[in-house]
Amino acid sequence: MKRTFLFLPAFLFLLLGSFVPAGKGPVKQVCPNSIDITDGRVSIDGKTLDDLSIRSFQEILGEPTKISKLANTIYTYSNCGICIYETPGTGMLNEMQVHFRHEKQDYAPKKNFKGVFTLQGKVISNGENYDNIRSAFPEYKFDRDETYPEGSKDGIYVLLDKPDKKPGVGCVSFGPKKKEE
Repeated sequence: MKRTFLFLPAFLFLLLGSFVPAGKGPVKQVCPNSIDITDGRVSIDGKTLDDLSIRSFQEILGEPTKISKLANTIYTYSNCGICIYETPGTGMLNEMQVHFRHEKQDYAPKKNFKGVFTLQGKVISNGENYDNIRSAFPEYKFDRDETYPEGSKDGIYVLLDKPDKKPGVGCVSFGPKKKEE
């Protein structure tokens, strides 16, 4: 009889617990296989984002590994080679960085991006020559800067970077083009 009283509360707890809807906990971090920018639209693993809100990115990528509050709020996806920058309090993307090579800043991802980054459907790879990118994407009108060439099309800017001073692309950044003042 005593055993029945001991097991009854445990049984009821399990039974009633199965009828309580599960809350939405943090979404596990997902490293994308592909990121594409085409005609002003951003797609991650084939899912086109409705907008450039931080929430839209997190719905696909999950929770960041680290959040740093500096001049911008930086959401670091350390295992994925990605940083997302938000102007504090806006909830909107200021810039997304896709790292092909490791940088030394505290907020930088610990691992490199392992997926494929495409611009207008054409692959941009680690170490790719800046002049090759300029000629492959004339519609972006990349400037001649040798450290951070930048171009834009359809409201999205794209910035190339060689963070470790090695030749060619080490990081691709993009975000909404700032309105000319």
